[in-house]
Amino acid sequence: MVFSSGPELIIGTPYADVFAIALENACQVWVVDLQESFPVTKIKNIGRHLHNAFLTQEGKKLMVASYDDSVVI
Repeated sequence: MVFSSGPELIIGTPYADVFAIALENACQVWVVDLQESFPVTKIKNIGRHLHNAFLTQEGKKLMVASYDDSVVI
């Protein structure tokens, strides 16, 4: 499946071999594992019009802001 939504952000962490991609208008965050097959975990329906994200201090949680919902997820 191809979305017409481009990534709003791509972020990695030094604590795991993964990176996350927030799809701005698709309401999803994809977590890509850097194993040889690059498995993707899709987290759906997390907010509308995603923007800006940051990792918590320990790098284990990703906070994503949603314009349309006025929340941080």
